[in-house]
Parts: sequence; structure tokens; C-alpha cells
Amino acid sequence: MKGRYIMVGVFVVVALLLIGTGGYYYYTYYGTPRCEACGMIITPEMDANIKMIDLDTNQRVWTCCPGCMLRSVVAHPNVHIEALDSWYGTSAPKIVIEIRNGSVVSVTPDTARILLGSKVVKSCANNRIAINETSAALLLQYGWNRDNRWRSSRTSCLKARRCSPWRRHYRVSSRLASNTFRHQRPSSEA
Repeated sequence: MKGRYIMVGVFVVVALLLIGTGGYYYYTYYGTPRCEACGMIITPEMDANIKMIDLDTNQRVWTCCPGCMLRSVVAHPNVHIEALDSWYGTSAPKIVIEIRNGSVVSVTPDTARILLGSKVVKSCANNRIAINETSAALLLQYGWNRDNRWRSSRTSCLKARRCSPWRRHYRVSSRLASNTFRHQRPSSEA
């Protein structure tokens, strides 16, 4: 009789562990916002960088980077986008993009640039948005600004425990210098 109570107790403990673990995984998958285009979990840094509102439904569209922001416009043709410059962060004015019927109506400031794949890594979070040519050049040279509180790529790289972005940038540069890539970089001919 005692063995039966022990087996029931073990069964109850295992069942509670399974239910608790299932609840935790359900919350982490469905309870946190994900990028609509690629499915990446939206971190607080990504949340602060890009705010995209669908004007037809007045709902927030979650995007992790400028590349996914452009992909999301296909599904949401009327949007209002506010983005922080990837180099200067909150030190610069917000970049405001108005899109109606799938066409860009206005971009403020008009010097804003989107850098797709500004660093060679396996993540779309390294796409950048720049307020001007100076910011774009700094992003292409360094990849991220360590003094910018709202940098998204450094946080995602370090959370994944890969390598520091400085070493990664150095390795990518040394590979480009030694021509180990199969595809050559396009020359900038006028």
C-alpha cells in the first residue's frame, strides 16, 4: 500500500513539472512579440528602434529590423513608421516614413538611408537605418555604436554567446582582404 502512494506521488510531481515546463514554453513562444516577417523575438532594444503602425487597423506591426520593416509593408500597405538612427540612437531626430497604398509618400529627413546587410552575419538584425551619409559610413565601418543605448545587433550577438562584434567585424574584414569569399564585391563604377 505504501508503494502505491509513492508511485502516485511521483506521478503527481512529474505531471506538475511537465505542466509547468509546458506553460513556460507556451508563454515564451506566444507571450513575447515576434517579428511578423522573420519570427525573431522582439527585444526591448528592437522595440525601441522601430515603431510601425498599420493605419488600416490602428495596430502595431512588430518588426526587428529595417529589412523586415520593408517586408512587412507588403502585408500592410498603409503604415506610419518611426525609427531611431542605428548609429546615433536618441541623440538624433526620429526617422519618419509614411507609406500609403504600398508607395512611400514621405521620408523625414529626406537624407535617411537603409543599409541591408551592413555586416556579414547570419541574422537580419544587422540591417540598419541611418539618418544621413555620415551615420551610414560609420555603420558600414564599425557595424554598431557601443555608446548607443538602443543598439540591437550587439545585444543579440552577445546574448547568443557567439563572439564580440568587434572580433566578428575584424574576421569579416580579414576574409574580405584575403579574397576567401566565392563572390566578389561589386565594384563601384560610375
